[in-house]
Amino acid sequence: MRFLLVMFGFFDLACKGLEPVDHKCRAYLMRCIDNRLNSGFAEIVKLIGLKPKDYDLGSFTGSGKCLLAPWWLAWSRWFVLFEIWQSYKLHRIKEIIVLLHDDCGAYGITDVDEENHSQHYDLQLMRCLLKKTFPIIKFRSGIITGTASGELKLFMNE
Repeated sequence: MRFLLVMFGFFDLACKGLEPVDHKCRAYLMRCIDNRLNSGFAEIVKLIGLKPKDYDLGSFTGSGKCLLAPWWLAWSRWFVLFEIWQSYKLHRIKEIIVLLHDDCGAYGITDVDEENHSQHYDLQLMRCLLKKTFPIIKFRSGIITGTASGELKLFMNE
């Protein structure tokens, strides 16, 4: 708990001068940088139940996978947590949504079942981390399939 207090103290110092703005948004949406997601992403956002101005978007290699980075890459975890904290401070987000996708280069797993199992496991770890770090913010997650074919489908883990 002390660690979280120190972390939020650091975030508060880094956000000094950032006051909530007039416009608010409902969610912080995290997705992978993979350009194959671009063509159908607006439809995915609609399936989640968001409108274009309902969310702040964070695009990272492997999406939320960086939240589970080993200690020598901890800076990537801190960067993402800081982005979420800024989104909360500025726009008063109510939920964090993490989207992973199949055929993800950051996972580097060629077996479809193994990748699916690994991603579901990682989403559970991300849920634990984000719920402990931001207990008042709701967490949702999902996996986008059809990346290689371009026929994107969304499977949400509610």
